[in-house]
Amino acid sequence: MPTGNLQIKNDTYYAVINFKQGDKYKQKWISTKLKTKGNKRKAIEFLNNVIDTYSSIDFKKGIANIKFTDYAKKWLENKKETVEKCTWDGYYNSVEEHIIPYFKDLDLNLKDIKPMHISEYYNHKFRHGRCDNKGGFQCVR
Repeated sequence: MPTGNLQIKNDTYYAVINFKQGDKYKQKWISTKLKTKGNKRKAIEFLNNVIDTYSSIDFKKGIANIKFTDYAKKWLENKKETVEKCTWDGYYNSVEEHIIPYFKDLDLNLKDIKPMHISEYYNHKFRHGRCDNKGGFQCVR
């Protein structure tokens, strides 16, 4: 299980992630791009998201072998304990009802997802996104 902490370098928060890859322990510094003044809460949220992402990757198999839909499910599972229930319910609906059904048939690995796949997903949703299968995203007001 990866661990992490925040470090400050040049008045900017960095997420420092420690993880095991094969037989070696590695450390990765990732800039949050957040200045230290007034951004600690955002930096902690960024760190938790990075740890969630690294928790979802099986470094023995490598990222090449992780299906995008499997990653989405693991991400959702990891988020459950870190956000409020109503937020998680929204994530669950988006992932299970929209993202996974669309991407399941494409059978893509996480490393293979490209901007064009996201654009095609949005175009599909704009054409068939509503429950009545008419175009556009269904909005809740």
